[in-house]
Formats: sequence, C-alpha cells, structure tokens
Amino acid sequence: MTDGAEVTICIASWNTVAATELAVRSAMRLAGAPCEIIVGDGGSTDGTRVMLHRLRREYGDMLELDFVEGGRTHGEWLDHWTAHKDSKFLVFVDSDMRFRRYGWLRTLLDTARRADLVTCEFLQERQDCFAPAAERVVRLAERPAPWLMLIRREPIAATGESFAVRLVERDDLREGVVAFDVGSAVYAAAKACGLRFAVLPDDYQLSFHHYAGLSWRAGMSVRQLGRSGQVIMLPVMLMIERAHSRFRPLVLRWLQLVRRL
Repeated sequence: MTDGAEVTICIASWNTVAATELAVRSAMRLAGAPCEIIVGDGGSTDGTRVMLHRLRREYGDMLELDFVEGGRTHGEWLDHWTAHKDSKFLVFVDSDMRFRRYGWLRTLLDTARRADLVTCEFLQERQDCFAPAAERVVRLAERPAPWLMLIRREPIAATGESFAVRLVERDDLREGVVAFDVGSAVYAAAKACGLRFAVLPDDYQLSFHHYAGLSWRAGMSVRQLGRSGQVIMLPVMLMIERAHSRFRPLVLRWLQLVRRL
C-alpha cells in the first residue's frame, strides 16, 4: 500500500467470508474518494483468507491484508491500526456492512473537516445493563457507534486510551460497575482533551446496511439468520457486487470506444 495515505478503511474480520467480501467490494466501489482498505483476520476457518487473497489480486495495492494467528478482539484491532498506520484518517468499518450510496466516504471526509471523530450514531448511556463479562448488572457508558466511525488518527492516538472493552468499579453507582464497550473509553478521553465530535445526519443511514451483527454472531444458526433475512439477502447483494466488479471495466471500455467514434 502507499505510505502516508490520507484515508485507510479498516475492517476486522473473523469467519464472515461472504459479509467481508461484500463490505470490501461495496466500500471500494461507492467510496467517492481516494482510499485504501486494510482487512485484519484473526484466524478464520470459513475460507475468508482464500477470498481475501483473491481480492488482493483483484485490487492490488489498494488492499492490504493483516493476518494474526490466534486472533485479536475488535478493540485490539482498532488499537493496533491507530498505533501503526500512518494515514491521516482511519475509517473503522464492521465486516458485516454493505454500502449502498455513492460518496459515503466523501461525506465522512467533508464532515471531518470540523471534527476529530465522526460517527453515524452516538449510543447513549444505558443503566441496569447485564454484562456477561462482569456477570452482573452494569452501567454501559456512552460511545460512538463502532461499526462506522472515522477518526483523525494523530489526536485520537495522542489520548493514549484504548478502544478495548473495559470494566471500571465505581462505589458511587447503584450498579457498581461502568462498562466501557468498544470505543467508549477513547470517546471519554477525547472529550476530556477537548477534541471535536460530529454525528452524521439521519439520512446518512441510507448510505449503508448493517447486517444485524453478523460480525459477532458467527454462532447463529441458519434458522435464526433466515428469520432475519440474512441468508437470502446477503448472498444476493454479494452476487450484484461481483457483477459490478466484472462488468464495470467492460462498460467503461465500451464508452471510451463510443466517444472516439
């Protein structure tokens, strides 16, 4: 990949082969702005790595692959990229995202002119939330939606905070524990440092489709996925994206020939 790229789209993947391919293809085709993509895979066993190597041959230097045996958590991937990539902007995208409006990345970048962190949605603080990691009821801290978030890398990295999930004991709370989910602690630290935030307008939700947490529901049964429409719609959308990739160069070549006539 090109050193010092302005924008790198970062996708963490684990056993979501079809969804990950759809995320990469749709993100690249509809970005509307120059970008690179890096996909991190932590030991998938469903053919994801074979698919990623195929995409690497197709996209060349626009796609970087980052394989780690034994895996990383979502937060660990985000920490790794924030510390080691040298891009001005990092865009964190879940592996179960499909983009469907041209210019989705351009809109993010335009918004980032006045912000250090841009998100499609802020998740408000929740009380009396059961956290399996703590095996008790906790207060879930507010955070930017981690499935689509842009950061200005240097000021966010300078906070020294981690994207990882963290539990903090608090004697002054009825619940006793504050749970910082992915991105919560970074958001709190950035806010304390006076960094700027922006939320995309409501109609930006039409720019993408989030496949109901496939990135963390790898254990869902076919029957459960079928009820939510995932089994039918995701492969169909992937077929459409593959068709775009195959026929778009032919159409562009044909248009060039027509213009010469």
